[in-house]
Amino acid sequence: LLNEGFEVDVVSDCISSRLKSNIALALVNMRESGASITSLEMCVFELVKKAKTDNFREILSVIK
Repeated sequence: LLNEGFEVDVVSDCISSRLKSNIALALVNMRESGASITSLEMCVFELVKKAKTDNFREILSVIK
């Protein structure tokens, strides 16, 4: 995706591997290649954007 010009965000707490060390290496490699590394909570908050909405309050209750 990066090679095709897309902006790539990797949700780090939503990936898996048999070995935790493989996750760490993959995240380093993706970051060095130009991907942004984020968490699910940060990703959701970026998508919702405004804190004073019903959507935000509903999502916040699920995340907590």
